[in-house]
Amino acid sequence: MRALSLTPPPPAHISSSPQNWCADHAGAWSTKCTWNSTECGGCDVCATVVNDTSARCENWCSDHAKPWSTKCAWANGQCAGCDKCDLTPSPPPATPPPNPPSSPPPDYCQCNGNGNQMSCDVSGDRYCGTGQECYATTKVLYGEWDSMCAADVCECTGNGNQMSCSASGDRYCGTGEECYAKTKVPYGQWDGICQTTG
Repeated sequence: MRALSLTPPPPAHISSSPQNWCADHAGAWSTKCTWNSTECGGCDVCATVVNDTSARCENWCSDHAKPWSTKCAWANGQCAGCDKCDLTPSPPPATPPPNPPSSPPPDYCQCNGNGNQMSCDVSGDRYCGTGQECYATTKVLYGEWDSMCAADVCECTGNGNQMSCSASGDRYCGTGEECYAKTKVPYGQWDGICQTTG
């Protein structure tokens, strides 16, 4: 029993030799070459057509019932060259830029009451220079040592205009001034410790 062909066999008046009528037949070679060898399957051109998987667009592709996503993916490439099939591969997704390095947290230091020692949030314990005292009562940004270390630090004694300085000893605010500061100040910064009375 012979398989049913969708394309009619050659007319009876044409020779049964494949080369005589197959070339003029309207069907695509990819279809004609699948017919048995007494029809078009034996034509010389079929040796390359049957193995051809290059992308092309057969004239029947647009009328075929399958969706384009299926037709474009057929391994034989019969419809892969049609305009509906995008042969350009999608570019790979862009690589996101690397995250910038995070800034280190600010390092604040505070006198801890042990002479010239201070404690810093990030770097730990540190010391003012030799002969200096840590006098600041608030946290100071790391490196701003003049705001917290001094060789001679003065504080009010609570006795009128008298102050006591760590290196130079007892001193007094000017005549008509009182010693008012509740914190230590570096020697010479009198506006920060003395004020006019009354």
